Amino acid sequence: MNIKIDGRDIVVMNLNQTIVDIAASNGIGIPAPCYKANRKFGCCNGCAILVNGELKYACTVRPSHDMDIKVNTEELIALRKENLKKYKHAIAKGKKLECKCDCGSGCGDGCC
Repeated sequence: MNIKIDGRDIVVMNLNQTIVDIAASNGIGIPAPCYKANRKFGCCNGCAILVNGELKYACTVRPSHDMDIKVNTEELIALRKENLKKYKHAIAKGKKLECKCDCGSGCGDGCC
């Protein structure tokens, strides 16, 4: 299967990987501290991306045919910085984190 990340053609062999993992294996960094720390996926919003023009979170998205993903636009970088600032503040305050899983069944059940 082929997808595009920031205009770059990427061949995806493992359809069970998230966009965070696919990007990383192709040298494209997407911040995702909640994902990497095995917290509720999508709760930091640090991995905000555009998938075919729609805002998504890369740790909750699996590849599908002909995805056109934007990672490094000025707007997304600014949004991720703001989201990560809020995430760090919430962690420091011990606040409960809400996930943004769009698989429909919630986080923690392996869907994301």
